[in-house]
Amino acid sequence: MAATPSPRKSLSRVLLAGALALSLAPLGPLVQAQATQGSRDSQATQGEGGATADEVASSGALQVVDVAGDLAQGARDAYFAKVEARRERDEAAAAEHEKDEELATWTARIDAYLAGSPLEGYGETFARSALAAGVDPRLSPAIAEVESGKGSVCYASHNAWGWGGIGWSDWESAIRAHVSGMAASYSSAMAEGGYGLTASRPMAARYCGASADAWYQQVSAAMERI
Repeated sequence: MAATPSPRKSLSRVLLAGALALSLAPLGPLVQAQATQGSRDSQATQGEGGATADEVASSGALQVVDVAGDLAQGARDAYFAKVEARRERDEAAAAEHEKDEELATWTARIDAYLAGSPLEGYGETFARSALAAGVDPRLSPAIAEVESGKGSVCYASHNAWGWGGIGWSDWESAIRAHVSGMAASYSSAMAEGGYGLTASRPMAARYCGASADAWYQQVSAAMERI
């Protein structure tokens, strides 16, 4: 025969159950909210076509990798663009330096050749004009020697080359005109032989006609001395 609990023990159990219920009551909404949020998260991670949460996470990771790859590629492109720009600047600077050295070399050679003449000190004008026009830097000074003794005996003002039938007001203008005239005449009259960017027999024939052979030899010899 089972023992009948005493009224005192029964009352204690009732009181304990009630107290436990009261203590758990505030947790009910929180548990329900967490359950609801979990359901929503599960639905939110359900992608199109029924993608699972793992698939969505994996896709997100791949997107992060793609973005990182794009950033890395952009950094590489920017780096190589800077390298290429630096290379172009260096090449331009080297080319400019080479031009400066060439100008200085020809200036010194022509100045030495013209020393003691009316054209003394105009080596840079001859050199700069010739290099800009693509003409042999020795050509105009050599013709000046043959035609006028380097400007000592000119048939027209500052015309040391017996050329053009005109005169100039100063040597700077005269030198530039003669050098550019050699280049321009060469370009426009090639079908007729032209003058030329350096000494040649066809150029001599056009420049001084009947005395072409002797003139060519004299100019060539003068160029060798520069």
